[in-house]
Amino acid sequence: MNRALGRNSAFPDGAVRQWRASCPQMHKIFGRARAVAALFAALAATSTQAAEIASPHTFTFYSGRISAEPTWHDVLLKPYSTNYTEAYLIAASYTTAYREHFDGALRMEYEVNVAYNFGDQDYWELNVAPLTFRWQRFPWSNTLNTTVAFGLGLSYAFEYPEIERRLENDTQQLLLFWELEMTAGPRDGPWSAVVRLHHRSPGWGVMGIADGGMNAPSVGFRYEF
Repeated sequence: MNRALGRNSAFPDGAVRQWRASCPQMHKIFGRARAVAALFAALAATSTQAAEIASPHTFTFYSGRISAEPTWHDVLLKPYSTNYTEAYLIAASYTTAYREHFDGALRMEYEVNVAYNFGDQDYWELNVAPLTFRWQRFPWSNTLNTTVAFGLGLSYAFEYPEIERRLENDTQQLLLFWELEMTAGPRDGPWSAVVRLHHRSPGWGVMGIADGGMNAPSVGFRYEF
């Protein structure tokens, strides 16, 4: 039958061989698609809608200093580094939760963030992170309310960031924004302390340039309501 397909079909032998060769790759693609679909189905099945979420809104205030370390990996791996610029920022963010999963363990949020850069540079910065994941359940949560979050979006600097150019040899005003955050506070209280990495990035060329951005390790506080 396979010979007949190659000999009598309207498709040339080369096309048939190419189709057969592509089958394993197509199976892999469909397999991954099914896995992603299953993950989203599981999340949907265990989700809580926004109207049912307790204390879905938060204000966060923090201040940081722009690191001179080469990458964000270096910033995380060298928390006691003294390699910093003379550029600073203060920021205020509003966050609201729109969905929870796994009985409240995983919260999905969006954030709007305004930062003022000062020191060796002076400008305002607007950051929007519509996709933020916050994990809220740890073995010690009954004693110390702890969360870890990662948010991704866009960042716009209202002036050209000169410090970023000095550090990275290039940059631009519009870049990707992501933040990595940890909070800790009283179990039943609305206040918590915040440690955050505030990051602007070209996203390995996604934003049209190869280099640019900055890392600002920051500390502050968070209020839920």
